[in-house]
Amino acid sequence: MFCAVKKIFPLMLSIILLLSTGCGSDTRSDNSQQVTIAVQGLPNDESIARAWYEDELGKELGIKVVVLDYSSSALLNNAMATGNIDIAVFGSPNAAIGISKKLPYKIFWVHNVEGENESLVVKDSSDINSVADLKGKRVGVPFGATTHYALLLALQDAGLDADDIRLFDMQPPEILSAWNQNTIDAAFVWQPTLGVLLNDGRILLSSRQLNERNITTADVGVVNQVFAKRHPNIVKKYIELQIKAHELFKNEPRHASELAADTLGIPSNVALKQMKELVWLDTEDQISDRYLGTSEHKGHFAETLAETAKFLEKYNVLQRAANLETFENAIDTSFIEAVAK
Repeated sequence: MFCAVKKIFPLMLSIILLLSTGCGSDTRSDNSQQVTIAVQGLPNDESIARAWYEDELGKELGIKVVVLDYSSSALLNNAMATGNIDIAVFGSPNAAIGISKKLPYKIFWVHNVEGENESLVVKDSSDINSVADLKGKRVGVPFGATTHYALLLALQDAGLDADDIRLFDMQPPEILSAWNQNTIDAAFVWQPTLGVLLNDGRILLSSRQLNERNITTADVGVVNQVFAKRHPNIVKKYIELQIKAHELFKNEPRHASELAADTLGIPSNVALKQMKELVWLDTEDQISDRYLGTSEHKGHFAETLAETAKFLEKYNVLQRAANLETFENAIDTSFIEAVAK
């Protein structure tokens, strides 16, 4: 029996986590006909595809689709550990943390590579003109997120260490508040908060610039291992919708931005601007050597995750980084390959 797509917002997600029990197991029965998808408010393929979940994922496959909105990657890793979330979208550093902690999921899709949508910003009136100028300054960033990892690497590249700045763990709403109260000097954050900061700020460094130096951060799709084994048709359909979203953005960007805008609750012109700031990957890119690779030959993204984990271990964000083989095993391209045939 089909039930309409449901949204549960961050407060409700917290309640769900408090009520969840068990670790790394699927708490639902084998006969469950539901897919629970946890998402962020990102202007990528998923924000477009969500418009089709009810008809093309739910009704077509005869399942109930539940969509959970959340803002914290760390919270979502906790949720994935309970087995109560089937598919999720979050940053690659958080995936590196989860895989190192042996959480029961696989990376099966790259929703986007970060571009100008994630940037290090300072006030227009600031005398900070380079990353090196951040020494002794107050910087806000969500710990464990893509921007946290990017910031640490940017500091290292500039000859600084995390101890050389006053680093604050803040979620985007807290960053915006601190920015307005002038209690931070800089922030590394994503849209839409980034766009608000740029009203009286400027970009010091973007994730696209870091990606050009082979410092890659991305938002990835992960799937619970047990769910993927039981319901491969759902996972493949999910990928088909992401591919459809990518094609729509490529061929009809304004239409795509209207769908994303409706999902994210922002004007379509703002959605389009933010979507253009991302690095979008088509199916061939996904299974190329630079990114996920294939089932027979894993791509460079596994090495990127391993390097990310080692770096986060160095800064005590992660207790122990997994080895390269673990990350290679945590990437499953079989669903993309099946859809691409």
